Order: sequence, then structure tokens, then C-alpha cells
Amino acid sequence: GSYPDATQWVEGSTALESLERTMHVRSVLNDAFNETEAAPGDTPSGDILPTDPMSTDTTRTDGGERPAAGPRIHPTAIVHPDAVIGADVEIGPWVIVGERCTVGDGCVLAPRVTLERNVTLGRQVKVGIGSVLGGDPQDLKFRGEETWVEIGDGTTIREFVTINRGTAQSQRTTVGRGSFIMSYVHLGHDCHVGDGVILSNGVQLAG
Repeated sequence: GSYPDATQWVEGSTALESLERTMHVRSVLNDAFNETEAAPGDTPSGDILPTDPMSTDTTRTDGGERPAAGPRIHPTAIVHPDAVIGADVEIGPWVIVGERCTVGDGCVLAPRVTLERNVTLGRQVKVGIGSVLGGDPQDLKFRGEETWVEIGDGTTIREFVTINRGTAQSQRTTVGRGSFIMSYVHLGHDCHVGDGVILSNGVQLAG
């Protein structure tokens, strides 16, 4: 993982799943090492290279791809049962992922990130320490409508950013693909930021 105490991370959502994956990896490695002795430098065709199971290297000896790793969730994180967590996701210490949140493949949630509710992160989104996404809109007209925050693929959100959900006006607050949202930015309800946008430190966009 990218954070301290990586040895405390667990792979997958339950201890049983983690144990099953560990046993499978051991079986694969045992089979590989018990094959007929190969010439130096050779590896049995089609087997996964015997590397760290937590590695993000997806290379196989036959040139194919091995299955993506499961999510790595720190034991102090709280993930709602309704949340959908993709492959190769890192969820750091004291992160909260609320109800009806989706975290796409390859996302990284740094320590103390909060996804309050109704947040959709695309693939490879990075969210910095202490950021809060999906909070209620700060609008006196808001009456609890079902609204969302949506973040596009490859966007980076740095430390202590706040992005509130939309209101009945547009139902969502959005950031496009490949954008860079720097520290302390605030995006109010119903803001719509396009693809490839850079917002510098401390920018405040009202709803």
C-alpha cells in the first residue's frame, strides 16, 4: 500500500475472502515449484510469476494478464455494506465510505477521506487526506432529494477538498475526466467542472 503500516492492510472485504485468496496463491506457487525442473531462466508456460500476491504487476509468463488484485482496505476504515468497491482500490486509515458510494478500479483514498453518501468515483481517481465528498448541499431550498457527486476517470483531488451533492436543480455535482483539484478547493452544489480542468489551491465555487 501507499500508507504507513502496510502490513496491517487486508485484501478483500472479509477475513474469509482474504484467507481463501491466500490459500489459492499458495496452491498456485506450490504447483509452479513442483513442476519438472526447468532450464535456468525458464518458467512453466501460463503460470503467474511467483511474486508478492499484493503486487500490482499483472504480467504473466505467457504474455497475458493475471486477474486484478482485490481492494486493500485498512482495518480502521469504515465501508458501508451498500458501497461498491472496485479492483486494485486502496482505502487508507480512518476512511469512511458511506451508503450508495461507488469507488472505481484503481482508486486511492488517502487517510481520513470521507465519502458521505451518493458518490461515484470513476477509475484511477485519487482523493487526498481529509477531503469530504458527498455532503449535503448548503442550500436552504434543499429538502433531502436524492442527489449525487460524480468524479470522472483519472481525476486527482488533493487534501481537504469539499464537494457537496447537487440539489433538485440538476441532481448532481460533477467533475470530468483527468482534472486536478488542488488543496482546500470547495465545489458547491450543482457545480459542473469539465474534463482536464485545473483548480488551484483555495478556489471556492458557489452552488
